[in-house]
Parts: sequence; C-alpha cells; structure tokens
Amino acid sequence: MADLQLKITMGDIDVNIQGEGELVYKIFKELREEGLGALHKVHLSSGTGTLKASAEHLSDETKAEGEKASVQTSKPKKKSNQRQPQLIKDLDLSGKGVSKSLKDFVSEKKPATNIERTAVFIYYMQNILNLSEITVDHVFSCYKNIGVRLPQNLPQNLNDTASSRYGFIEVDNGKYTVSILGINLIEHDLPRKE
Repeated sequence: MADLQLKITMGDIDVNIQGEGELVYKIFKELREEGLGALHKVHLSSGTGTLKASAEHLSDETKAEGEKASVQTSKPKKKSNQRQPQLIKDLDLSGKGVSKSLKDFVSEKKPATNIERTAVFIYYMQNILNLSEITVDHVFSCYKNIGVRLPQNLPQNLNDTASSRYGFIEVDNGKYTVSILGINLIEHDLPRKE
C-alpha cells in the first residue's frame, strides 16, 4: 500500500499521521476507538512535539514487521487577547516642575527587581507627579524612559506586584496606586542596605 497522510482535528488538538497506508489506517482506527489515550503508547522525541510510532508501540493487531509511521500532535498557539501597552508621549518624566526626574528617583532608590522597579514607578507617578489614574501604559512608559529591559509580561508583572506575596501596589479597574507596603518599601527599605 502507498504512503498515506491523515490530519485529524479533535477540539483544539491537531493529529497528523503519515506513513505506510495500512499502518496509518490502523493507528487511525485505534485513535477512533481509544481516543488520544492511544497515543500514550508512543514515545515523544526530544521536545519537538513529534510522536514516532513504530509497530512495537501499538496494539497487537497493529503490529507489522518493519512498518513505521509518524504521528504528530500539536495544540494551536493561543493568541493573546491583551493589547500591547502603549507609550504615553505626553507623560513628562524629566523632572521639570517637580523635585526630580524619574531616572534620578530610580537611581536614588536602586530597585533590584522588576517588582520593586514597578512599585517605584507607581510611587513616583502617584506621589511626585500627582497622577491619579496610573495604567499599564504609564508603567510601560516608565520602563522605556529609564532604558531597562521590560518584563516579559508587563500585565503579569503588575499582577505580581499587587499580589499578596508582595502587595506593593493596589489595582482597581485597571488603575494602579501604591499601597502602604509599597510606601514603606520606597520610603524606608530602598535602597537596600548591603
């Protein structure tokens, strides 16, 4: 029998089977009868997402001398439904009209982590710039202003900074404010004593 390629979509999982026609049909039949549980019999090859199935890994009725097939399973990548943060061009972080620039304030406080850095940014915007509505775009603009590497997932960084583990900021309807813990961190604990 000739080579055969079969693609099956089960929910959000795609299964591609390619190989000798009769073996592909038998693998398909097992998948149909046992579901994806039939794939636990095959070995995953080095993180590529490709499952290599040979006759010895399949049921007795599927075994055939020297026949091989490849089975690939993949989940489609989830598209992020979060919009990318935007630079706020009219946010003045240069220090004109206030006591110091954001860069000077960050240099003075010396935050060691992105969690601390995010808390410092929100403190600066809330207490020095007197902004009342601080969003993820404001924090993004602060990161861009001081020229450090952005957290890989800025919304998650904000969630972590507000979490019970740290609690340096509070969030309400996408607006951020510094918490009592954050005020104590900025005013009393930073810069950290060596």
